Amino acid sequence: MGWAGIILGGVGGFLVGGPIGAAAGAAILGGATSFSRFDGHEEGKKEGIQEGDAKCTATVEKIEAQLNGLRNKFSDTKDYFDAVIVLYAIGIAAANIDGKISEEELQDIDEFVAGVSSRAIPPIIKSKIIEFRNNPPSISTAMSLLKNSPQIETIAPMIYPLIKVVVQADGIVGLAEQQLLEMLEPFKELQ
Repeated sequence: MGWAGIILGGVGGFLVGGPIGAAAGAAILGGATSFSRFDGHEEGKKEGIQEGDAKCTATVEKIEAQLNGLRNKFSDTKDYFDAVIVLYAIGIAAANIDGKISEEELQDIDEFVAGVSSRAIPPIIKSKIIEFRNNPPSISTAMSLLKNSPQIETIAPMIYPLIKVVVQADGIVGLAEQQLLEMLEPFKELQ
């Protein structure tokens, strides 16, 4: 799962254990992924762990703030679930850009969009998500949902991080996925 696992693990750690849980998750996972850059020298490992910890903690904190902002900016539950539908549509469309949707991609979309609250999603919203899974929308269809959403300004900053998590979920970023990231580069500036 790579970076997606680190980010989502940190976010999940925050939701379960607060800031301490997020920091611990990021430190453990960030340190574990940073070892591959060094030849095995103890000092290099320590520096890599510290660098990985700092980068992962910063990334987790940024996405955590975005997710909290998403939930806090909606005036009511309907607005929140409308945003969930748009984010799922975009996530599923991104996952399908290479013609196949992996289980890892679906898991990352679920964790990124709904997180621990996924069990609290009403049946009518779940049915829409299942519809997206069974008949993935195109990127243009999903983006038209964003364009027509009253929450566009709140949702737009989350598009690039969502797409990045999804296209990296299966460990392979193909040409179509890379082109999608490049096409959505302007959304990166909104973060």
